Amino acid sequence: MPDANDRDRQDSGRIVLVDPRPLLEHDFGPQHPFKIYRLGLTYELLAAYGLSDLPGTRIIVPRKASESEAICFHEDAYLEALRLADAGIWSSELLRHGLGTGDNPVFPGIYDWAMSVGGASIDCATEIAEGRADRAFNMSGGLHHAMPDHASGFCHVNDAVLGIHRLLEAGKRVAYVDIDAHHGDGVERAFYARSDVLTISVHQSGYTIFPGSGFVEEIGQGPGEGMSINVPHLPWSGD
Repeated sequence: MPDANDRDRQDSGRIVLVDPRPLLEHDFGPQHPFKIYRLGLTYELLAAYGLSDLPGTRIIVPRKASESEAICFHEDAYLEALRLADAGIWSSELLRHGLGTGDNPVFPGIYDWAMSVGGASIDCATEIAEGRADRAFNMSGGLHHAMPDHASGFCHVNDAVLGIHRLLEAGKRVAYVDIDAHHGDGVERAFYARSDVLTISVHQSGYTIFPGSGFVEEIGQGPGEGMSINVPHLPWSGD
């Protein structure tokens, strides 16, 4: 049973909310299905309902993750390619790193966008790890397909992995629950052989949808065996 202090903390509703509006200057392009402006619409809806002004709620703004933070998962060469793409410098390495494709285009500010989403999730994790918040929400995050050396599925930097690493640095064990229609393959990859992170992904079967993974046989390996759980569903499955 929670003690009185626990109840007081819960009642205070200590919530951190990331304001995504500084990110709205970025754009994947008019033909791309990923519309960043929807973050602004969502934030405005939250504000209209008064949810951003609830007692105990603090608003923070995104800040760019440092490369030293990002290399807990991403390779130096990939971050360099992302930075060059941001500057408009063409490199033969771009496609090898999944950049410049239909899913993961390059555009001015792509490095700032990706690293800011990552930094926001790190800060959310820090607020919880250091006891300043009970819940933290980065609505721009969840870019779970990004891999160590390449972008994938609209995801350039894996903010979920960076946030989890921050919690691990604080000595936490983590349960990551992914309810996107697509398998959280990048996050699973990051912790597939670790025993301190449980990844659970509920998604449409990889037999019928990108990224073609997330089957029940994928359960982790070595120290992480049994720590990856995949629950694939048929298309159009409901609650």
